[in-house]
Amino acid sequence: MKKTYVLDTNILIDSAGTAIYGFDDNDVIITSTTITELNKHKGDEGERGYNVRETSRILRDLRAEQGDLYQGVSINTNGTFRIEKNGYEHPLPEWLRSDKSAENDNRILATVLSLMDQNPGTKVALITNDFLMSLDAQALGIETQEYRNDKIESEEMYAGRRTVEVSAEAISRLYRDHSIPVDDEVFLEIENLMPNEFLEMHSGTSSALGWVRNGAVTLLPEDIVNGTYFGLTARNAGQRFAIAALQAPAEEIPLVIIKGPAGCGKTLLAEAVGLDKTYIGREFHRGKDHPDEEYRNLYITRSNTLPESENLGFLKGDLEEKMGPLLAPFYDNMETLMRIGGETDPQQIQYQVDYLIDDGGPVKIVSMAYIRGRSLDKSIIIVDEAQNITPKQAKTLATRVGEGSKLILLGDPQQIDSPRLTARSNGLVYAAEKMKDDDLCAVITMYERECVRSELSKRAAKKM
Repeated sequence: MKKTYVLDTNILIDSAGTAIYGFDDNDVIITSTTITELNKHKGDEGERGYNVRETSRILRDLRAEQGDLYQGVSINTNGTFRIEKNGYEHPLPEWLRSDKSAENDNRILATVLSLMDQNPGTKVALITNDFLMSLDAQALGIETQEYRNDKIESEEMYAGRRTVEVSAEAISRLYRDHSIPVDDEVFLEIENLMPNEFLEMHSGTSSALGWVRNGAVTLLPEDIVNGTYFGLTARNAGQRFAIAALQAPAEEIPLVIIKGPAGCGKTLLAEAVGLDKTYIGREFHRGKDHPDEEYRNLYITRSNTLPESENLGFLKGDLEEKMGPLLAPFYDNMETLMRIGGETDPQQIQYQVDYLIDDGGPVKIVSMAYIRGRSLDKSIIIVDEAQNITPKQAKTLATRVGEGSKLILLGDPQQIDSPRLTARSNGLVYAAEKMKDDDLCAVITMYERECVRSELSKRAAKKM
């Protein structure tokens, strides 16, 4: 039986209008009150304004292709969409009518009640991610649902790695042949292997690190296990897995997602590999000639978790000065890498870091709005604190990756700072779960035991 879903304004804003198509062959309605609310925010800066304008574009295209949105148009296969302009004056209890702070919410609730009265045999549900509005709706007898198309329902998040017991024969063959097909009998007990999934394989006292590439379990090569990237060498299995994915050519793995707690080296590793594979930075650091550079630029951005995560206009200075406080960890990491590389003079370290980020160096400090407006070719794009970006932002970033470029999303799903996101609805986890079976993506989860921290940091993390 067909159902009728009334979308709250926040659903359209959060999804940039795409939620209209997220209800299969059912009837989707937005109210005239929502149109009024969208109109108020169409000029906003940052993510909200952009999503409102995207919603407007979808509605405009629907009207141009099919006609009057107030009369209703066809969407999906047998579903419909329309704007309901009546019903907002439907009677409400006094306790709601007197609440002027939620006047628009109340108008939407009144419209839903009116639709329920007009269609007694039809299931009508309000779709909202506003918990307080859902409480009011419940008191009125209105069914409510959250919009889940951009949320991951599984409690078990994809780790991108696993530890498995294999036979001594498997270990021996891997070291001898370097690669064994996944359907070989030595791997029959390992189920549902994903492309680019990493394996810690054990057999008694023997062990091997490998990953799934092109239908085979492939041994991690020596230059990854013990190699050096901009002076940095991996310390544990998680870091080796990360380096394997980070150094893979962009044509093979253009999307790398690294999840893990603070202190496990996510940002440092990404920056080290990025600088090592950037021609100007590598030439400057090592004094070597690399005429066939793998990447031209290293773009760095970070979610700032401000109310509008791309709105930096109120901060003083140019873009680099505005982004500076938010990107301090990147600068710290560059200094660390210089020291690892053997530089000890503080002035020389500062000079090299300044060189890397000025017009002559490969590092470009950018906002996510800058990336969204461009298609970046032959570049590495590092997005730190990606647990604080929305699924829509993650998709936008991925679609901006140009030819020969690599996108790296870093973050800790347990450290959500944005009030609009959860451990299952943030862009980092969303991207990992949606792309986990794609051979163009590698996901690595780094564990607490792999963190390199001071003793105080370890104890504070456990006790505080």
